[in-house]
Amino acid sequence: TQMLLALDCAEEVQKLGIDEKRAAYLKENEILENDSITVKAMPCDHGKDTPFAIGLLIEADGKRIYITGDTCFREDYFSNPQLKNCDVMIMPINGAFGNLNETQGAKAAGIVSPKICIPCHYWNFAEHGGDPQLFRCEMDEKYADITYMLMRPGEEIWL
Repeated sequence: TQMLLALDCAEEVQKLGIDEKRAAYLKENEILENDSITVKAMPCDHGKDTPFAIGLLIEADGKRIYITGDTCFREDYFSNPQLKNCDVMIMPINGAFGNLNETQGAKAAGIVSPKICIPCHYWNFAEHGGDPQLFRCEMDEKYADITYMLMRPGEEIWL
């Protein structure tokens, strides 16, 4: 099994003793493909201390999944035509350490217009917060045409 990692993970991979052959490092706009899957490293903005942070656009079996990565709100990033109408969009809504908050997450979903939007990264740390109920209210009030899912840990979705 190969791991896809941002460039700044190399030191941690080495420290943990993970076989380097298992690590594939991606930087912004790089593409990794094989016969059945394409992964493109998308830009994200997690602050000046994380210049190698990336999001991922995964394409497989005719489906596109966009994982924003840890990022703040950047309309220019979310307006990328490659992302428009993707099947699934997953983004943080904890509003801390350079991440989207609930309102910004809903606004990003409104720009990308995915078939399904899944917020994440809330309640990971007590001090970071994130309120899925507030996200739900934003989506219902402003982006009612976009389906969203509030998922439990371990819950799966099949496309």
